[in-house]
Amino acid sequence: MAESRMRRAAQAMRDPWSLLATAVGVGAAWALAFPVVGIGAVGVGMLGVAAVVGAGGAGRDDQPDPKDGTDQRRMVATLDSYRADLVRFRDGQVPPLLVDRAAEAVQAADAARAVALGVAASLDRLDSALLSSRQVATTMSTAARVAGPVGRMTARRTEMLGKLGAAVDGVGELYAKLLELSTAPEVTGGLELSTGMDPVADVSEALDSIRGAFAELDAVAKSTTDG
Repeated sequence: MAESRMRRAAQAMRDPWSLLATAVGVGAAWALAFPVVGIGAVGVGMLGVAAVVGAGGAGRDDQPDPKDGTDQRRMVATLDSYRADLVRFRDGQVPPLLVDRAAEAVQAADAARAVALGVAASLDRLDSALLSSRQVATTMSTAARVAGPVGRMTARRTEMLGKLGAAVDGVGELYAKLLELSTAPEVTGGLELSTGMDPVADVSEALDSIRGAFAELDAVAKSTTDG
């Protein structure tokens, strides 16, 4: 885990956004006529902050990948695909009105992946518990005595898978909305917007929906683990 944190710290220090922020900070220090030593301290300090944030963020990325051949593995892979699409969109020719939303979408996908990995780990544990319980049932003279625990675990598994699938679908929907808006005349053509019209309101709502869905999913997974 320590090696993983160090790896994330190194990645954060190499990240273009971290380097850009550091350059801006150094430039501001130069403009304010800081001493050379002070300017260097600003740059080192900002890179240090990026490293700390990178090392501490998305702690659930330390979770192992979901087991092969499972529904949860497929859903996490789908989420990874959507995230890659969002990164390409953000790094491409994005209309000015969508720049902030595109960046927020990638951040939301990163947070969603951290939750999804935790949920997948909970589902893996449920799958193992269900398998063991069913094996116990085969050795009992009255298998119905374990029907209650098996039924409750199965119900929790079904609920978590359903919520995970719906939440992942929300990320795909967000990407589709960004694609749609990137071709809309109101966004790309510099047309006058109608009074009160917000062409990116749907994206904002989709972002809020994704955050809410994964927050709810996180709570369900934690209650399952704690229970």
